[in-house]
Amino acid sequence: EVAGLPTGFIRIKRHVLETLAVKANKIVKGRTTMPILFERTFFEGTRLGGDLSFCKKWIQEGGSIWAAANLHLGHVAKSIIYDSLAASMRRKEGETLRYMVEQIRAGNITPGLFTEARKFNGNHWGALEDVLMMCALLGKDADGPVIEAGSGLTTLALAAACKHKVYCLEHDYEWAEKARRMCAEAGVFNVSIIYAPIIDGWYDVPALPEFALGLNDGPPRALGSRMGFFKHFKPKSIICDDADDKGYGEALTEWAEANGYRIDFVERSALLR
Repeated sequence: EVAGLPTGFIRIKRHVLETLAVKANKIVKGRTTMPILFERTFFEGTRLGGDLSFCKKWIQEGGSIWAAANLHLGHVAKSIIYDSLAASMRRKEGETLRYMVEQIRAGNITPGLFTEARKFNGNHWGALEDVLMMCALLGKDADGPVIEAGSGLTTLALAAACKHKVYCLEHDYEWAEKARRMCAEAGVFNVSIIYAPIIDGWYDVPALPEFALGLNDGPPRALGSRMGFFKHFKPKSIICDDADDKGYGEALTEWAEANGYRIDFVERSALLR
């Protein structure tokens, strides 16, 4: 229940209009008397727009107003805006990442969940919804530890879904610290962020266990080749972001065929298993 709402997307029952029309100021146009329900007013020194004024009138009549907080609405103009009241409130309170983790743990895994998280995170270079979906769905079925090259929302998605430990390689010390803070903020603790500088085009990797699932999303293209992942790890399933990069998809296909993996391309990513 709320004190007022913008009325661009509002559902009003007929009896509300009929009740307010009785006391409303009216104007006469020809033979028609028209009640004015939406009008600008002043309240305690504040000027209210027509929508909030309408809401206030109805509450004064003993009525109530309810927001469908999780209803996603869109607006298209010079840019496209797609959001919900609940998502906006979670961003304001800093609860977005914890909410994402809780929903994954509950099995409520939808693209919209990750759209909300990406908007909150603000990393335009981060993994898209297709990769985040695969992390959550495959992480849930992983029967052993997970290895990830690169960090971000994928780290949280994997850790939230997986019952085992997630090992994350990060070449940038500041990003590694940021990843640790994100994990703490989101309430995931089955993650080991490993600071591993890039040497000769690949992470300086310490001794690690065998893995059931892997995500190959690093290092940055300017620092090395992502094919280095396959020289160090051979998990049962591998998610590869940016598989549409020139030559990378072909290299993945060749490696998969040589090592007995089936490869499926999904949007910009690839899944080997």
